[in-house]
Amino acid sequence: VLEQVRHAFFAVAFVARADEIGDVHRHRARRRLHCGGGIAASAGATAFLVHARNAILKGLSPKENREVPPLKYEQVYALKRDFPELTIVINGGVTNHEAIAAQLERVDGVMLGRAAYHNPYLIAEAEEYVFGEAAPQRTRAEIVEALVPYAEAQLARGVAMRAIARHVLGLYHGA
Repeated sequence: VLEQVRHAFFAVAFVARADEIGDVHRHRARRRLHCGGGIAASAGATAFLVHARNAILKGLSPKENREVPPLKYEQVYALKRDFPELTIVINGGVTNHEAIAAQLERVDGVMLGRAAYHNPYLIAEAEEYVFGEAAPQRTRAEIVEALVPYAEAQLARGVAMRAIARHVLGLYHGA
């Protein structure tokens, strides 16, 4: 089965070129990707984190790859429709509470990448917004205050302050 899974993951690269190769090959690529999901599931995988944006391996920088290729949410939704027993978590382009809620109507989970990095408080607010359950949360000031002992300990170990501070630069975004 492992050999089949290894070959099935080739479908991810194949799908990345699907727009260049026409409808017949695009259909085969999708079928192969679905087959890969089925094979991985038969090998025991129950959850799949699926990025909705194809990476273009030649000609785009990593930053451009996060912005230029179109998001293909329908392909992720098709995986969920075809494998309803699997947990499908979508990633790519989700930047606010409304988008999180909309995605959760179609898939089982949402992975926040850059949005959470640029606005870390988005996660603190998400539980209440999406599920209507108030979650105990700290204020932004309390988070910064709690970070001080950690930062002091890391500085004593020789970690540069910029390596600590860069992860909270977006904390007051939207405040």
